[in-house]
Amino acid sequence: MVRVIFNFLFRGELGEGRPQTRTEPETEGVEIRDLLFSNIAETGFWKDLKDKYSASEIVVDAKNTDESTRDDLRQLYCYLKPALGFWGFIVCRSQLLSST
Repeated sequence: MVRVIFNFLFRGELGEGRPQTRTEPETEGVEIRDLLFSNIAETGFWKDLKDKYSASEIVVDAKNTDESTRDDLRQLYCYLKPALGFWGFIVCRSQLLSST
């Protein structure tokens, strides 16, 4: 669902999302990123991320929980490397807040 939404919202700025991208096994094991989008933007927000944070790829980590934890943030941090860039998103589900 997250891949479909990102593909719809950011068509023309991000390439088609690739699910379950994996790194080659190294001493620390295999990293499995939920979604990886190529940053193909030539202007605007995504272009700024590409220029300022070397974000040639955008990592999206989807969590089937109602809140993210420090471990989730640490895991995403480990995924961000010079080859991908230093920008990523954690997406989790939560209840809508009422405006009463």
